[in-house]
Amino acid sequence: MSDVAHSFSGLFHLSMTPSARAWAAMHRKNVDQRKTGDSMSIVKRHLAEQEERLALIEEICIDKGALVLDTATDEVYFSADEEAYKNAYVTVFQAWAKGTIEGTAEQIFEATKSILED
Repeated sequence: MSDVAHSFSGLFHLSMTPSARAWAAMHRKNVDQRKTGDSMSIVKRHLAEQEERLALIEEICIDKGALVLDTATDEVYFSADEEAYKNAYVTVFQAWAKGTIEGTAEQIFEATKSILED
């Protein structure tokens, strides 16, 4: 995880519920495990970057209420709150503009769309 993303992630976690923090930490751990090692192939590196991007976007969507985390099962469900969806998109692109989430605008949009519409 980049230094900026890590810094943002720490600040972001302060506003998250404990169950959302635990869920996000699990996903970050998985991404970090895939990124270890100096000889990571370019394909693996791109995959790890995509997974990191998706994990950060999913955290934001949960925090904004566009996705709902069931703490009993660790399942994530879609919300019926259209305003939460809009706020999630706005917050994701604000994080991208600040450099918190890496990637192109198209990658950010496609990742957010895949999370909120699949």
